[in-house]
Parts: sequence; C-alpha cells; structure tokens
Amino acid sequence: MKSLYTSIIATLALSACGSDSPPSLQQSSSSTISLKNTDLTGTWLRTLKISAFNTDTNEYVGYVTHTRTIYFFDSPEGISAFNCFDYTEDSLIITNSQKTESRLYLDTEVIYQNTPYAALSKNEFAREYSEIYKNQFDPDNPWRDDIEERLIRISDDIKPHNGTLSFSTPSAMTFNYDTCLWVTRHSSGKIKDLALLEPYGGAGAGIGLMIRTDLEADVYEYETTEHAKETAVNIDLFHNEQFYSDVGMDPDISYKQVKTIITISSANESRITGSFAFDQVPYDIDPMSPEAASKLIHFEGEFDISLEHHKIPNF
Repeated sequence: MKSLYTSIIATLALSACGSDSPPSLQQSSSSTISLKNTDLTGTWLRTLKISAFNTDTNEYVGYVTHTRTIYFFDSPEGISAFNCFDYTEDSLIITNSQKTESRLYLDTEVIYQNTPYAALSKNEFAREYSEIYKNQFDPDNPWRDDIEERLIRISDDIKPHNGTLSFSTPSAMTFNYDTCLWVTRHSSGKIKDLALLEPYGGAGAGIGLMIRTDLEADVYEYETTEHAKETAVNIDLFHNEQFYSDVGMDPDISYKQVKTIITISSANESRITGSFAFDQVPYDIDPMSPEAASKLIHFEGEFDISLEHHKIPNF
C-alpha cells in the first residue's frame, strides 16, 4: 500500500535546479498575447515529457510522459494553483503564482520547478529545461532529464472531466465522485499507470492501476502482491492517515493487499471501465490463517475513466 506522494511524485525524479526556457521556445511564444488581460481561471491539463540520458555516454535511455489536471484561479492579486486531488470547495485560495505580459510563473507545490512558462496562446503554455540526478540503478554516473512541458486549458470551469469512481470502504463510507486522474505512459506511448484520486484529508486518496499489457475485457485475479506481476493489470490503494483512521485501519500498522479481483468491462484509448475488489490485512498475519478472518478489511468499487482530456500533445 502506498501513500500518494511517495507513489506518484517520486516518479518524476525531479531533484535539481533547471535552466531557463531555451531560445527556440522563447521565440515560439506569441508577442501579441497579453496575459495581463487574459483570465486564466479554469481547468488545465499539465503534460510532462521526460527524456532520460546517461550523461557519461550521452546515451538516450527512453522517455515517460505524465498528464494530470490542475486548477487555476486568476485574480488581480495573482494566480492560485491546485492539483485537482488537493482542491475542495473549502480550500483556502492563496495567491502563490504570478503572470507577466507573456510569461507564467508558478511558484507552488503544484509545480516543482521555477522556470517560467511561455505563452503559445491564451489557452496553451510551454517550457523546457534539464535536470541532473543520480539514478538508483546507475549511481556512479549522473543522468540527465530533458523535460518538455505543456499547460493546455480544458475548460473555463473548475471540474475534473476525467470520469467517475465509486469506492466502498469497510466503515460504510462510499465515495461517488468525479475523479481526478494522473496518467503515466512509457516510451511506446501506451498507458503504464493510472491514478484515480479524490481530495481527502488534505491530500489525495483513491486507487491506482498499473497496466502491464494491452487491456481486454476480462477478469484479472491475484492472491497477493507477489503474484501481481503475473497479471495484465494491478490495483493499489492510495491513502493518508485520515483515510486510514476513517475506514478503521491503524495508521501505525503496515498492511498488505490480498484476494484482488479486477474486472475490465471495456478498454480503449478513450475510455476504461470496470470494477474491483480486494482485502487488506496486517502485514505480519498470514492471510490464510484463522486469525486473518477477523482482521481482513474489504474494499470494492467501480470506475469509469475518460481519457479524452489526457491525450499527449505534440512536442
């Protein structure tokens, strides 16, 4: 079981200072756009394409892309930015970002790098930069990430536009909501990870799907996470301490997932639908033992994921 920020944010591997946008990108921005007179309030898709290189050999290793939904609230005082899964109607709107005539500066936990975005239009921004880091599989040779980003407006309103997630928990808590979505694709362009999240307890909670091969309408089952790699799709629970407490789990205990069933009803490039069920049990208990019966915590639900607004733009 994973916490949201260790599972998702860590995948970006952004750990060093970046450079300013290159001249080619600066020259591509429109000199006729005045952001000062443009209301940026709305729902936006943030896309990152991260191309990895071994700096010792300059060898190209491959790339991943990440897409997620963010919200902008534009006012005369500046811009407030939120990850979709961090925002609720009770969120305190704090100005943490600014815009100039042709640049957007997002200095917030939503965006982890201070290079400004150049305006390509009133509905699209871009920036490029590089970062150096140590790869855990090759610690003696620093690696370089060349990062290309796009911010594209989806709508003028504040709404996820990503589908729905129904999620029943052991404490008779049932979530039915428009879900926030985080999508990771690898170099082949195929989806690798989907995170379906809802603001909860000051952070996100929900489920994650790891897709290993092309999905088909079928039932996928595995007994433990050790067997998960043998199936085409796996599921994981994203949580935080409040979520643990509310569903009757002990935040001081590690749990493992058992008896997982994932039913994919339909799957294509635009939409994935299905259902799931799994149990959580304390890590030190054998799930097949008599003791486990009273310790099992059952979760189940359904999902309808729209990928229409998570298409990868042309870089």
